[in-house]
Amino acid sequence: FPSYSSPDQPIRHHYPLSVKSDSLGTAIGLCMKTTPFILMRLGILLGFTFLSILWLALCGGIAALFSKGGGGGGVFLFLIGIGVPGGFFAVLRNYLLDILKSAHIAVLTRLITEGKMPEGINQVEYGKNIVKAKFLQTNLLFVINAMVNGVIQSFNRTLDWVSGLIPLPGLEGMMKLVNQIIDRSATYVDETIFSYNMARNDENVWRSSMDGLVYYAQNVKPILKTAVYSIVLEYVFTFFIFLLCLVPSYLLSLILPASVGSFAWILGIVLAMILKTSVLHPLFLTMVALTFHLQVHEQPINEQYSATLDSVSEKFREMKEKAVEWLGQKQPPPLAPPEQQPPPSSGS
Repeated sequence: FPSYSSPDQPIRHHYPLSVKSDSLGTAIGLCMKTTPFILMRLGILLGFTFLSILWLALCGGIAALFSKGGGGGGVFLFLIGIGVPGGFFAVLRNYLLDILKSAHIAVLTRLITEGKMPEGINQVEYGKNIVKAKFLQTNLLFVINAMVNGVIQSFNRTLDWVSGLIPLPGLEGMMKLVNQIIDRSATYVDETIFSYNMARNDENVWRSSMDGLVYYAQNVKPILKTAVYSIVLEYVFTFFIFLLCLVPSYLLSLILPASVGSFAWILGIVLAMILKTSVLHPLFLTMVALTFHLQVHEQPINEQYSATLDSVSEKFREMKEKAVEWLGQKQPPPLAPPEQQPPPSSGS
C-alpha cells in the first residue's frame, strides 16, 4: 500500500483524487458501489438483534421457572443472565462493527482517491487486506478517533460565526438546536479524518491525524456546512424510514392477538434503527468525506490553525506529544563516538 504522506512539505499529502463533486448524488453512487459492506453491517445488526431476543426469551423462561415457588431468585437469575452475557454481546458486536467500518472506510477512500479497486482484487478482499495489514494501526486509530472527536468539539465551540446563522433576536432555543446539530456532526468529521489517514497512509498516524485536524480547522465552513446538511437529511430520512417500518407494524398489530400486538411495534422500531445505522450513516459519512478531500486536495497547510487547536484543546496537545514520541522511537540510536586512541609515545 503506497504512502502519500509529505509531512515536511507545505502540502502534507500527494494522493490522487478521482471525484469532482461532494453532492448527495455522488455520495449515493459511491455507497451503492460498496453495497456488500452495507449488507454485511445490516446482517451483523440483524443477527445480534435476533440472538439478543432469543437470549432474553431464554433468560425470561428460566427466571419464570425459578419464580414459581415465590421469592426473588428468578429475578436475580434473570438480571445476571442478561447482564454479563449482554455486555459480552454488546462488546463483540461493537468490535465487529468497528472492524467492518474500518474496511468500509478504506474502500470508500480508495474509490474517492483512485476511483477503482486494484486489479484483480474485489472490494471486500481489499478492505480485509487493509485491516489485516494495518491491524495494530487500525486499532490505534480507534483510540485516536476518540481524541479527534474531543478536539473537534472543543474547536467548534470557539466558532463565533455560528451565532450568525440565527440573525433574529429571541431565538436562543433555535441556537441551542443548531449547536446540538453541530456537536452531532462531529461523528462524521472524526470518521472523515480516519479516511484522511487511510488516503495519506502515513506510518505516524498521530502526525497525520493532527494534520487532518488542522486541515479541518482551516476548511471548517464548507466541511461543517456539509456535516450539518447531512445531519438534517439524516433526521428527514430517518422519519421516512420509521414510517416505512411502522406502518406494516401497525397493520401486523391489528392481526395479532392484543397480548403480543405490542411486539410488532417494537420490531418495527428496532428494524428502523438498524436500517438507519446500516444505510444512512455510511451515506452521510461519504458526503462529509468528499467535501474534506476536495477542500484539502493540493492545499498547503496553515500552521496558524495548529496554534489555535493547541490553545483550545488539551487532547490536541496530547496528540502532538504522541507524534513526537513516535518520531523519537523511530530515530536510529546515535552512533557512539570513536574511542580515543592514546597518542603514540615518543621514542625512549
